[in-house]
Amino acid sequence: MRRRRARLKAEGDPAAVVVVAVGGASGSGKSYFSSRLAAAAGGAAVLDLAQYVDAGQAPGEDRDVGIEHLDLPLLLANLGDLAEGKPADTPLACTARRARIGFARVEPA
Repeated sequence: MRRRRARLKAEGDPAAVVVVAVGGASGSGKSYFSSRLAAAAGGAAVLDLAQYVDAGQAPGEDRDVGIEHLDLPLLLANLGDLAEGKPADTPLACTARRARIGFARVEPA
């Protein structure tokens, strides 16, 4: 898998960009699985959708967050940058304060 991806990337083939979405309940191991999958793939950018929750749109603590609560323009811009081989400034959020507290630079793999 690593060699094929490296060859496609060197050739500028868009198939070199793979997006994998991982879902599951809180505490189910999504972050662990994602980090292991990224390592097995030879390195990959891992984005956490919880960081993209728009604090102004988020429901109360007892309610589930849906796609309508995400900052989709920022998520799509970040995915686009990574797909083009550019770094992306991804949001950092404090869930307790329900606020964005900054950004972290994520390098493409």
